[in-house]
Amino acid sequence: SRINFGYSQSDHTGDMRLEETVTFNGQTYTVGDRVRTDLDFRRYKLMYGYDFSLKVVNIGILVGVHGIEAEAKLRSEVTGFRETEDLKGVIPALGLTLGIHPISKLAIHAEASGLSLTISGVKVKLIDGFAGIDWLFVPKFGLKAGYRYFLLDAENEDESDSLKVSQNGPFVGLALHL
Repeated sequence: SRINFGYSQSDHTGDMRLEETVTFNGQTYTVGDRVRTDLDFRRYKLMYGYDFSLKVVNIGILVGVHGIEAEAKLRSEVTGFRETEDLKGVIPALGLTLGIHPISKLAIHAEASGLSLTISGVKVKLIDGFAGIDWLFVPKFGLKAGYRYFLLDAENEDESDSLKVSQNGPFVGLALHL
């Protein structure tokens, strides 16, 4: 069995002229208004995993939570209106893992977790996954490379508020096998 902890942070900014009226945190921004947006997004992941080892291949199950913190800001260049909204939440998740160890210096891993449910009137869909290769150039330690995908789609049941964050792309890092 194992415990995984993960953390990621991203900051996004944008600038555009509105093509439709938008209400953000009770303030209305009208068509043609030039707005600037900032989104600071932090994600925490804590998962417990249990592997079923079949020598070269490991298959496992995951259960845990994803913690989300987001701060969204919207500012009108025309009217000067500024609004900020802080969002925080904990989302339960289930998942599967696959590990293949064809030789002692090489490990191929894949993991997917997520859940789709309604929490306190908010419909939430979370998908998190990666596939990668670990090259262990010394016993138990090496380099990791792969591809990661993350999607968080949340919306009030009355569809008045929503948040959609999607992140994907290649990654590199250090690998430690204990």
